[in-house]
Amino acid sequence: MKEVSGREPALGGGPPPSSSGQEVRLGGEAAILHMVEMLEHADPEVRQRAIFGLAEVGDRRALDGLIGLLADGSRVVRRRAATALGRLGDRRAREPLLAATLGDADHRVRRAASNALRQIKAEKTVTALIAALEDEDWRIQARAAEALGFLGDQRAVEPLLAMLGTEHRLVRGVVASALGYLGDRHAVEPLIEQLSVPGAGIQSRGAICRALGMLGDERAVPALKAALKEYGVAPYAAQALARIGGDGVLEALIEAIRTRRGSGRRAIILTLGEMGDARAAVPLLTLLNDESEPRYIREAASQAFERLTGHPAQMQRGGPENG
Repeated sequence: MKEVSGREPALGGGPPPSSSGQEVRLGGEAAILHMVEMLEHADPEVRQRAIFGLAEVGDRRALDGLIGLLADGSRVVRRRAATALGRLGDRRAREPLLAATLGDADHRVRRAASNALRQIKAEKTVTALIAALEDEDWRIQARAAEALGFLGDQRAVEPLLAMLGTEHRLVRGVVASALGYLGDRHAVEPLIEQLSVPGAGIQSRGAICRALGMLGDERAVPALKAALKEYGVAPYAAQALARIGGDGVLEALIEAIRTRRGSGRRAIILTLGEMGDARAAVPLLTLLNDESEPRYIREAASQAFERLTGHPAQMQRGGPENG
């Protein structure tokens, strides 16, 4: 089946032109049966409109058809089918949604399936996902951790902490992100410890920084300041520090833009603009008018200054084109 392209109709956002939602409401029983039949239409766009219409009225006769669409060839249709199943709230959809949460290749489909499971409040879902953390396939482990973060059930904290030391970098990063979503500050110290593990990988360490930023605990500030000096990790550490705030954070970021070179410097500059601290205005203004700086750095300083102050900064001409 062909992949859907273009704008999708948004569930709950009002039917688009030619949507089936209004037809279902006006046509009653016959329209509902027609929409159930349209779930098997060859055209993915027609299947989407059928999903929209059935979700609008919440008719449970659509259950089997929607479950079948979780295996559709279009990832957009699969995602919308999962969302519609969440709206129906029928616990018979638990197993298919759990299978989509762990097995679908598209992360947006997995998230929609996880959200649907949360809406259904199906029993044993969290237990099944925790058990999947021990699967031999690292992809299943990662998807289970991802789903546990989305579901927000605190029973997942301890099993995820136990997984944080896994040797697989990608799984470690997903576990860290899940702990950030769960918001339990018992994860702060273990995450700080993992940030200092050598050879952990940029992606994994970046996820740990993001999680520490989400948790918002000042105990993480020293480790994140140290991470500002590391290649590839610095932008994530800067964003986390900006989110946490506290004594010395602004000064550390200003020092980083003065002394760092290469990858990540531009991201740190833009982070300063997002912090909203007026003390960053002068260092940014100095940087954007330094003609020895690469043009892209000066332009980033200009953007950050305008974001911070609400006023555009005039950049003087000149400066090398590349860093």
